Amino acid sequence: MLDFPLHSAPPYAALVFDCDGTLVDTTAANEGAWRTALAEWEIDLDSGWYRARTGLPGDLLMTELKAEAGREFDDAAVRAAAQDAYSRLVDTVEPHAAVVAVARAHHGQVPMAVASGGCTTIPRPRSRQVT
Repeated sequence: MLDFPLHSAPPYAALVFDCDGTLVDTTAANEGAWRTALAEWEIDLDSGWYRARTGLPGDLLMTELKAEAGREFDDAAVRAAAQDAYSRLVDTVEPHAAVVAVARAHHGQVPMAVASGGCTTIPRPRSRQVT
């Protein structure tokens, strides 16, 4: 992910880390989950296309995917299938060592939190392994 060290510049009152993709490398698991979900609609998810959109919220990803595929599909069903597939892949994700090192270096010095724009039930099991 990073080819340079992470250094935070004080002063700061707290640190907030994003979970999905920052504290934990979830790119491959998310891609696999979307690929599995979209296969049910006979849509092949191109890895380059997906990775160029890594970090997009699911609704925006669906909008762009529909435009790219030139067809409609049930957003809610695809997203539910992707979440289900991700729940089976969550144990494959690994912490980003450089980001975890920043968190560990500041442990006990400033308040810290982990945030997630995704489903709140998914990051918890893996975030326990980061600490």
